[in-house]
Amino acid sequence: MDLINPRLRLAVHLKIWGLIHFSMYKISAVTASKLIQQHQDELTHYLIQRNHCSDVASDILQDAYLRLINASPDKEIKNTRAYLYKIVNNLAID
Repeated sequence: MDLINPRLRLAVHLKIWGLIHFSMYKISAVTASKLIQQHQDELTHYLIQRNHCSDVASDILQDAYLRLINASPDKEIKNTRAYLYKIVNNLAID
C-alpha cells in the first residue's frame, strides 16, 4: 500500500524538477499589515522625496502590501524593514 498522497508525490516531483516553488517563509496578511503600518510615515516620506505625490505613495504602499503577502522568499527575512524598503523602491521605479 502506498502511504504517500498522490498529490503530495506530484508536488514533490514538480519541486525537484523546478516547476513549482515551496517556501516556509510566507508573510501573513496580519504581519504584512502591521509592517506597513509601522513604517507607513517614513515610507510615505521616502516616496514623496522620490517625486511621488501622496496619492501615488499610498498606492505604492498598497501594492507593497500585496507583494508582501504574495512573496515566497527562499530564506528567512532577517531585516523586514530593509525587505519592505526594497519592495517599495522596486515599485516606485515601475
